[in-house]
Amino acid sequence: MAKSRPPKRILESYTIKGSDKVIKREASPPQPAAPFDLEFMGDFSFWGRGDVGRCVISPMNLDALIALSGDCVLMRASDASKPPYVARVEAIEAAGSRGTNVRVRVRWYYRPEESIGGRRPFHGTKEVFLSDHYDVQSADTIEGKCNVHSFRSYTKLDSVNAEDFFCRFEYKSATGSFVPDRIAVFCKCEMPYNPDDLMIQCEECSDWFHPSCIGMTIKDAKKLEHFFCQSCTAENGKMAENSHEATAQSEEKVRVAAHEAEDIVDEYIYLVGQMEGRDSFLKKAFNQATEVKKWRKLSAQAKLVEDRLQKISEVENRFDISFASNGRENTASYPSRHHHLSEYSYLSDDDDFVGNAEEVKRLIEWLCDAKKDRRVVSICGMGGLGKTTLASSIYKKEEIKRMFLCRARITVSQNYSVKDLLKKILLQLMTKTENTTDGVGTMDCVNLVEQLQRYLKGRRYLIVLDDIWSRDAWPLLDNAFVKNNNGSRVVITTRIENVASLADANHEMKLTLLPKQEAWTLFCQKAFSRLDDRSCPLNLKTVAERIVEKCQGLPLALVAIGSLLSYKEMDEHEWELFYSQLSLFPEDYRIERKRLIRLWIAEGFVQDRGPETTLADVAACYLKELASRSLLQVVERNEYGRPKRFQMHDLVREISLTISKKEKFATTWNCPNSDGVTDGSRRVSVQKDDILVQAAKCSSPLRSMLMFSEEISLSWFTDHYPSFRLLRVLCMRRCNIQKVPDTISQLFNLHCLDLGYTKLKEIPRLIGKLSNLQTLYLNGSVLELPSETTMLTKLQHLHIDVGRCYAGTKLTFRAGWFPKLKHLYLSSMNELEEIEIEDGAMRSLHRLELWSLKSLA
Repeated sequence: MAKSRPPKRILESYTIKGSDKVIKREASPPQPAAPFDLEFMGDFSFWGRGDVGRCVISPMNLDALIALSGDCVLMRASDASKPPYVARVEAIEAAGSRGTNVRVRVRWYYRPEESIGGRRPFHGTKEVFLSDHYDVQSADTIEGKCNVHSFRSYTKLDSVNAEDFFCRFEYKSATGSFVPDRIAVFCKCEMPYNPDDLMIQCEECSDWFHPSCIGMTIKDAKKLEHFFCQSCTAENGKMAENSHEATAQSEEKVRVAAHEAEDIVDEYIYLVGQMEGRDSFLKKAFNQATEVKKWRKLSAQAKLVEDRLQKISEVENRFDISFASNGRENTASYPSRHHHLSEYSYLSDDDDFVGNAEEVKRLIEWLCDAKKDRRVVSICGMGGLGKTTLASSIYKKEEIKRMFLCRARITVSQNYSVKDLLKKILLQLMTKTENTTDGVGTMDCVNLVEQLQRYLKGRRYLIVLDDIWSRDAWPLLDNAFVKNNNGSRVVITTRIENVASLADANHEMKLTLLPKQEAWTLFCQKAFSRLDDRSCPLNLKTVAERIVEKCQGLPLALVAIGSLLSYKEMDEHEWELFYSQLSLFPEDYRIERKRLIRLWIAEGFVQDRGPETTLADVAACYLKELASRSLLQVVERNEYGRPKRFQMHDLVREISLTISKKEKFATTWNCPNSDGVTDGSRRVSVQKDDILVQAAKCSSPLRSMLMFSEEISLSWFTDHYPSFRLLRVLCMRRCNIQKVPDTISQLFNLHCLDLGYTKLKEIPRLIGKLSNLQTLYLNGSVLELPSETTMLTKLQHLHIDVGRCYAGTKLTFRAGWFPKLKHLYLSSMNELEEIEIEDGAMRSLHRLELWSLKSLA
């Protein structure tokens, strides 16, 4: 008699093989994971999704397991290269006499690619469809548990794990149809929402948009603070809110594209120059063939930049973003700029000193009282309160000049050398007719103090030490400033109260913020300087009062903002270039007017305004604007009253540094605050620490390199030559170098080379290869000037101040030499007796300066 087949047992739960996870069946009917209330549909079919196989498991203690559940599981596919199947357990059965053959009844979830229609763009990577396909499989094929969320729950998850899925459709496997058959669509592309894709919502109409559909990258979209769609922008004019970040991102893209275009143009000029410099036809043809790759690469780069600009233009049109000022002037309107900047406004510094009337009166009393002992006076206050302006205005008063015939005013600042301070004081005190200045440059501190004591003895002197940050140098300076009982005075300005306490008793002055009325007067004098009465127009009074209130009585803020607003109709973009370039100079650096103008021209900042105006005139106009806006201070004038040197206030310089870094215009390497990385900037100012420079990295081709650090290794130039290939300006003034780096001769794009006050012994003959050089400074100890210098046909400014570079008695400029030279400066050629300029030499020369040529007839 045959044995009867043992009945199937319905198990309460099943432990997944190889893990401690439990599949369990709840007492209540299992709930679907999809967002629909699905009922049990039909009998099970016994055909599987592939041959998942059958296996018998070892005996287990079923009674010890947690009971009841209908979980979602991952089931192993027969093809190991495919991901596991997703299913929902409907029942767990055990067959056989011992119940060891465990099988599971499942309802399959289909992935989009497993459906008849395939995967669509709006399907998420973790999306599955609850199908009407049921099956029975061996429990041993279960790999683990998973979670199938409703669509709404899935979108609210803080993080999505590997076992998380979502379901929003029920799928009919026989027909390929879905329930529901329609869902909401979004964006211009009218696609259902894909939770994997970032979308941005319009704050006006609440519609959702894909960044790519509105011309944005995902990175740009994530940085948006506000967003208004094109329809709402057109209707309500909210383009400003829409693109606070979008505009910034677009401007960054334009900046990068402009830099790339500039590189392409310079490379093109270089290649054309190489072709024009070859005489032999065969050699020219051979080299042209070898450079085909370079031309093709250049063409491909130009095409990429063109495509990028086209995309930027599309975004600009879509968002109605404008990168240009609405009031931008054209070239034709340029002459009117001179009307606003009279020579008087340029030559006057502090004509309209406002506020602190009591302080001015008290300071004059302290300086002019009858007491004979030497007195130290201090002016203390935060940055921008007007300490320097107050001291400067008193220093320039005629009554002070008459009382103190021996005067000096020195800026100390945070970084200073006591030796340099003593030198500067001596050189200012001594008149030009005195020969006592000889040898000052080689004296040590002890000799300088003794020399200063000898000079001040018997004289009534006034010395102003501006912006002192510590007491460290005072003992030496105090010893140098002799107490000669002649009524001498020393004035110090500082932000530090401890330094201010160096003053004599009852001679400390502490500045405060301006009261409301004086602040209003100062602002109006600057903002409405072109009006006859300098009063605020009625239609602007409310806005002006709010601006003054924001400045909180700080004179520097009132002057700077007021001066800027007085020229608001002018082209802001142009002068911002010049202003940003000033950030390359160190703190409290005295910037020479002529040098600055030539740097601007070499950089290509200055636009040609026609035959009646030179580039130098245009640059001088911008310099006037910066000075009139109080962004530059005149600290030294020539004998005709014209500004000779400028200086930036500390706070103004900090603003300039911030703008330069943000715009990737320039970066400053000044240890310890620098990281030695250009970060896309095209200009670098090296101000301190050779170790920092050696570790520095240049991430983009540089256009300007200004060296203010004395110790620079020549190997650094060689190692970083690829970043220097397109340099337009290289300033190595006062660097302790005895040889010019060989790679300099390969800088075909160089327009300005400053080798002033170095320790160079010779200039390489390869300097003649710098075919685009326009300005050359040579000062110091050069023993010989190579004849190849005459090959610099584009040279416009030649400054030679080296006594030993020409030992002859006669200097001849041959016909054809320096055809574009406009300015020639010769100094310290002690043996020179005669200068001969042949017909046809230096045809464009406008200015000839001769200094310290002792033997010249």
